[in-house]
Amino acid sequence: MELRQLASLEAVLETGSFAAAARARHVAQPALWAQVKGLERELDVPLFERVGRGVRPTAAALALRERVRRVLEDLRRLGAFAAELKAGRALPAVLGCAPYSVPHLLAGCFETLQRRHPDLPLPVVVPITSSSGPGALARADLDLAVMPFVEELDFDGERLYPVWISVLGRGVPSGAPFDVRRLDGQPVATLPPDTAVGMLLRHACREAGVSPRIVLETRDVASLQAFASRGLATSVVVSDALGPEGARKAARLALGKRTFEVELWLYRRRGAALTLAAEQLRGVMLEAARARRPDRPRPAFWPLPAAAAATGSRARR
Repeated sequence: MELRQLASLEAVLETGSFAAAARARHVAQPALWAQVKGLERELDVPLFERVGRGVRPTAAALALRERVRRVLEDLRRLGAFAAELKAGRALPAVLGCAPYSVPHLLAGCFETLQRRHPDLPLPVVVPITSSSGPGALARADLDLAVMPFVEELDFDGERLYPVWISVLGRGVPSGAPFDVRRLDGQPVATLPPDTAVGMLLRHACREAGVSPRIVLETRDVASLQAFASRGLATSVVVSDALGPEGARKAARLALGKRTFEVELWLYRRRGAALTLAAEQLRGVMLEAARARRPDRPRPAFWPLPAAAAATGSRARR
C-alpha cells in the first residue's frame, strides 16, 4: 500500500470523478486509475462501480473514507514535524488535561514558560478525561498528562496537588461538608461518568445506598453553576474548576466524616525521554503545584474506582 494510492483514492472521493481527481492531483487519468485499481487488488474489495459513463464509490470505499483521510492527515503532520526538526525549531509539548485545569493552573504555567523560554513554542493542550487519558498517553499521543492518581496506572508520575468534590446549590452550606445521603431522590447536575467526579459521585452513592436524579451531565462547568444558582439542581463539580476562591466557599461532598478528595498527578510514559519543551513545561508545572498544596497533612485519598485504571502496575511515587 502506497501513499500515492491513498491520496488518489481520497481525491476521487472528494471530487466525485477520476477525471477531476487526476486534474487535482496533476497526474494523467490512466495513472490515477491504475493507482486506485492497484489499491483495490491489495485490499481485495471493490472501491468504485460504473454507473452509466461515470463511477460511484462502493460501500467499502465510503467506509474507508474517514480512515484514509486520517492516515493522510497524520502523514502530512509528520512531514511538517520533520520540516520543523530540519529547520532546527523545537516541537511543542503536547499536554493532556481536563479543560478546567487551563484557567486555574495552565494559563499561569504557560505565561511563566513563555517568559523564561521565549524561543520555545507554547504547549498544545488536548482535552482528556480520567477514562481517555491513560490510553492517549500510552499511545504516545501526549507527552504529559494531568490525571487523578490511580495506583494501577503504569506510568511515571509526580504529585501535583489535591482536589475535592464540591457541591453547589441553594441551601448548600458554604465551606462545610455535604453528606452524599442528602442527594437521595434529589435533582443533581454533574460531570459525565467518564470523569473522576462522575466516577466518585456514583461510587459514593452506591456505598451510601442513595439514588439521586441526574438531570444534567455536562463538561461545561458554567452550566452546572447556572443550574445550582437558579435552584434547578444540586451541582457536583471538581474544586479546581471553581478557582481558589470558589473552591474555598463551596461545600465538600462527604460520607460521614470522610470527604471525597483525589490527588492530581503529572504523568508521562514510563522511561520516556521528554523533549526540551516538555521537560521545561514539566518543571514549571511542578513548581506551580508546590505553591498550591495545602499546609496540612495529606488526607487519606479516595481511590478512583478500578475502571479508571487503564494499564499495568502502580505508578512511581
